[in-house]
Amino acid sequence: MTADPRRPLTQYTSSRNIADLVLTATYTRDMFRSSVHDPGRLALVLGCALLAELVATDRIRIVGDGLVHHRGAVPGPDLAMDAILADLQREPIPHPTGKWLDYLALEHRATTLVWRRLVEAGAARCEPARWPRRTPAFALTGLQPTTWARHFLGSAATGPALPPAAVILWRALAALLPDRDLDLPAPAVERLAAAPLPATMTTLFAALDESLTRLSLHF
Repeated sequence: MTADPRRPLTQYTSSRNIADLVLTATYTRDMFRSSVHDPGRLALVLGCALLAELVATDRIRIVGDGLVHHRGAVPGPDLAMDAILADLQREPIPHPTGKWLDYLALEHRATTLVWRRLVEAGAARCEPARWPRRTPAFALTGLQPTTWARHFLGSAATGPALPPAAVILWRALAALLPDRDLDLPAPAVERLAAAPLPATMTTLFAALDESLTRLSLHF
């Protein structure tokens, strides 16, 4: 996926990372304000998206009983995935997927990791914490990232075969946004909604559904 040539004002190219596309899609309606008003829900979905990236790149595997196993991957250039791999490797035994999702949602860790990756790519900026805000604030640096998910899904849905990343992204976004927020054509929505998750992702997304259900019961 490459940058839109009609928007030559930025130096970065479109992200290929599922979690980046999830987060930036929540700013489709307003680049200064996310359309997701539940930070806990957002962090869970972004945590799931980050784990999905690790599964897709064969850095972790989630076995049938839901335990997450790292595959001894060496650190790479991705600060978000490297941070999660470091956490996984510090644990002496594997833990259930749901436990890792809860951990990544704790204090919005997953959300911060994705924002910092976008900052490193030049697609976002970090504003220091100022009273009364105790944590840094993040903002997109331009409009282009708000179109990434729509362009990727729209292009994928018109191809001969849906790429697994498109199905995973659609499933993650379905937990956060109504279809209309992405302004996709009806045939694209129907095709994406009907596509099954890759088999390697079913346990992960089942754990996400359980975590989201528990979250909803607290409110």
